Amino acid sequence: MPSLVEELDDLVKFAAMVRSSVEDGTLGTGAEIDEFDAVSSRIVEACRWLQYHRADVTVITVPNLVWNELTRLNHVVRNHLYWHDELAVASVNLFSTKSPSSRVEIFVSGDRAESCGQLLAWRDSLLDTSLHLDATDEPGEPRVSVYGRFHDKTAVTVTAPLSTDDLEGMSGVQLGDVVLDWLQKHTA
Repeated sequence: MPSLVEELDDLVKFAAMVRSSVEDGTLGTGAEIDEFDAVSSRIVEACRWLQYHRADVTVITVPNLVWNELTRLNHVVRNHLYWHDELAVASVNLFSTKSPSSRVEIFVSGDRAESCGQLLAWRDSLLDTSLHLDATDEPGEPRVSVYGRFHDKTAVTVTAPLSTDDLEGMSGVQLGDVVLDWLQKHTA
């Protein structure tokens, strides 16, 4: 595992390669840009981790609090997925202004049976869950969601988008046991 200093040296090397490819108008094969991007992402993540774990509370400013909270949310999601490796994720959104209002949105994908199975697995891994199926004609696509909390009490919503063909007689907004029965009926 390279050290942060070695990563910074690599970043300078790849930055020089990108600069020279821009100057000569070739932009290279793209490999130097990919390497530059990968190394810079690792450096940013390492620096944020160091800021979060070594921060002196008296020096933290409001913007740092938001970045620290986003780092914490990222860690919460990664930790949850580490302990529940059966869970799938299509995308993750992190939201924070201040710690009490922080939340996570996770989207799963796949056909109806796969999505329903994933939502049930997520439901089993979270605390204080509730279920919601939105089959209204409102703008946007129909969806089914699990609302809950990670073990540290961070709010999370896990959503599977649906097609209108997936709904089979469901309409309006459905909650709780009706949605649970529907998920279990349509799981792979």
